[in-house]
Amino acid sequence: MANALYPVFKRALMNKQIDMVNDTIKAAMFKAPFVWDIAFLSTDVTSALAGANLVGTPVALTSKVVDDFGTPVSSPANAVFDCADVTFSSVTSGSTVLALLIYHDSSKTPIAFIDVGTGLPFSTNGGNVTFNISNAITRVFAL
Repeated sequence: MANALYPVFKRALMNKQIDMVNDTIKAAMFKAPFVWDIAFLSTDVTSALAGANLVGTPVALTSKVVDDFGTPVSSPANAVFDCADVTFSSVTSGSTVLALLIYHDSSKTPIAFIDVGTGLPFSTNGGNVTFNISNAITRVFAL
């Protein structure tokens, strides 16, 4: 699969049900053979977060911002969601992390599935795991 935004997130965003900056947005890591179906229309990822393929403990994103990026600054095509690099502490060794799932914490609405990026997939080694958020035009994601 490729990185993608969930349709249920797009609908929630358009209905002003999710505030990407002020609400708690979390990231969770999943190991192989976890595959998240992009067509999945449920508004709740609770079962996935309780499942056997979850690696480590989900963490809240920090320094979140919705911003313009590129030229011209006012272009809607340049709207991006950005945050600080995401660090998972003391992740148990022995798992192969396949993907990162971004979700809205209180509603458990899936936001983004990220399985393509530098270093993915990778094996955990008992230490911290940091996902470096791109400084390119897309950041976490672009609309």
